[in-house]
Amino acid sequence: MNRSLVLGLIVLLSLPAAGWAGGKRYGQPIDPKVSVVKLKDVTGSPAAYQDKDVVLDGMYGFYCCPGDFSYKEGLETIAVSPAGFASPKGKPGQPVRIYGTVKIGKRPEEERERQNEGSEEASSDGDVYLEAKGVEFR
Repeated sequence: MNRSLVLGLIVLLSLPAAGWAGGKRYGQPIDPKVSVVKLKDVTGSPAAYQDKDVVLDGMYGFYCCPGDFSYKEGLETIAVSPAGFASPKGKPGQPVRIYGTVKIGKRPEEERERQNEGSEEASSDGDVYLEAKGVEFR
């Protein structure tokens, strides 16, 4: 058998074992040291998670705004703002893992819109959102 073909098969067969099962990744790789948490825990006690890194494992919700998308886990939904990479466009219900930091306040996209509208009103909204460092579709 051709040596290149054997090497190619080894690499291809090792990808699922390495945590990549054919999906697309955006941003940073998911840090294996960061705990997977339930979204209901984050939305139920946002102050306990504020500015902490988490991994969420659920479903892609929908693409919204030029820079954000939603993440869904059961009946819970949270807005996701990618940090340092373009917002990925997935299919609603597509399995996804997100590595990021829990934030409370206006999402960056909302702040830009507010500033573009010329509003001098201070941002005081306390929405919980995830500032994504990495996204992995499965």
